[in-house]
Amino acid sequence: MYSTIISLRIRPDKIEQALRIYRSSILPVIEKQNGLASILVFSCRLRNELISCTLWHSYESMIEMERSGIMDQQIVKLSGTLAEPAEGDNYELEIFV
Repeated sequence: MYSTIISLRIRPDKIEQALRIYRSSILPVIEKQNGLASILVFSCRLRNELISCTLWHSYESMIEMERSGIMDQQIVKLSGTLAEPAEGDNYELEIFV
């Protein structure tokens, strides 16, 4: 299994707005992507940060999503809440219980 993990630094007092956008507008698009296994979103209100973790059944599915530009289009939806540009990378999942 493979994962794309994106760190989003959110402007102060914008975490709830960012989560609303993620739930209502971003999730429905990402959930439709071929090869998606799961989506996890973590929040840290103390650091004004969201971590988005998408899990993919195959490397090819993860790369297809990346090359399509769909995730970049979704992050643009959060632009009014971001304190700095999103950072992300791809990983291979080694342990899953």
